[in-house]
Amino acid sequence: MRQERLIVSGGDTFSTERHLADRALALVAILAQGVRAWLPIIIFVVAYAVLVGTLLPVQGENAFGADGIIQLLATLAAGAIPMFVIFRLAVYARQGFPASPIRRLWQEARVIIFNPARLLSLVIVFPLLSIFLQAFAVAKGNIPFVNPFAWDETFMRLDRALHGGVDPWRWLEPFLHSVPATFMINFLYNFWFFLSVGSLLWVALQRRPGEDSIRFLVAFLMSWVIGGNILATIFSSAGPAYYARLALSPDPYAPLMAHLHAVAQIVPVWALETQEMLWKGYQAQDVTLGGISAFPSMHNAQATLMALLAWRHGRLAGWLMTIYAFMIAIGSVWLGWHYAVDAYAGIAIALACWWLAGPLARWIMGREAMRRLVVMQERLDATGQK
Repeated sequence: MRQERLIVSGGDTFSTERHLADRALALVAILAQGVRAWLPIIIFVVAYAVLVGTLLPVQGENAFGADGIIQLLATLAAGAIPMFVIFRLAVYARQGFPASPIRRLWQEARVIIFNPARLLSLVIVFPLLSIFLQAFAVAKGNIPFVNPFAWDETFMRLDRALHGGVDPWRWLEPFLHSVPATFMINFLYNFWFFLSVGSLLWVALQRRPGEDSIRFLVAFLMSWVIGGNILATIFSSAGPAYYARLALSPDPYAPLMAHLHAVAQIVPVWALETQEMLWKGYQAQDVTLGGISAFPSMHNAQATLMALLAWRHGRLAGWLMTIYAFMIAIGSVWLGWHYAVDAYAGIAIALACWWLAGPLARWIMGREAMRRLVVMQERLDATGQK
């Protein structure tokens, strides 16, 4: 009898090990299929990172090392968690709060995190985004060392020509001069980071690739390279906050910056702290911080892309994100980050890249490798829902 039990036990162990091995092989096969499906994006991001890492004159210390990637991942996670909580609380407010919101949040987070289909997307897409953002930061930080700031006075004059001979921030002054208004516009401007991370994590955590998510990702990559790198280098400019530091005189933005500093004595104005940090980084040639660049405004470009994505998911979401994008345009001028033409250019670039990304997204979705991946992820999703 004891010998029979040992045989049965041994058979169970062998069966379990065989089952785990089969599952491991299946996951490897699915991951390999995912790599084939996302190959166009992978090639683009890797080629971009290689070009940035080999051609640019200033390379940050450990810019592409493990420490830099880990720090970036931690930053993205810090932005993603609050956005998940805010989004779910908004859903609860509309549908009714559960008896234990915290427990429900944890349960929903576990469903997302441990769904194998979502994990597959995360494992493939998230590292690509991390590599791209790290390379972009280095490329942006190199702009003034490749082409020194030379366009600020031109953009200042163009702003005046387009706004009746008046600096655009003067048009905003009657509405935003108060301390509460300045604080609120600064808060909304900083909240852009969390919304941007949330939108990228939305792409990375898809249960299966979709045309909207791929289109957003392609438009994001295109706009940040074309606008944030190429055009930003050609039309190298620092922005109104740095006008005086560029030894340009007279400084039409001195009253605006003085007002922001006065407000900062009462409530936080985080833009001033960030502007100072970036200037010190520029002086120290620390390109890992992302650097200084005014034209075009990638804050406005990204806000526009998020609004376009939101319209694909409903009128309410579309209107809310459109209003938010409008507030980003106002904040970029009032906080001294950008000339108004920077905002207009950022919006135009986002619209153009969104239009160009449509056919590219359909091509990626139509590839045989992507179609097979979608089928595999549907099966994984069904497994994760059990």
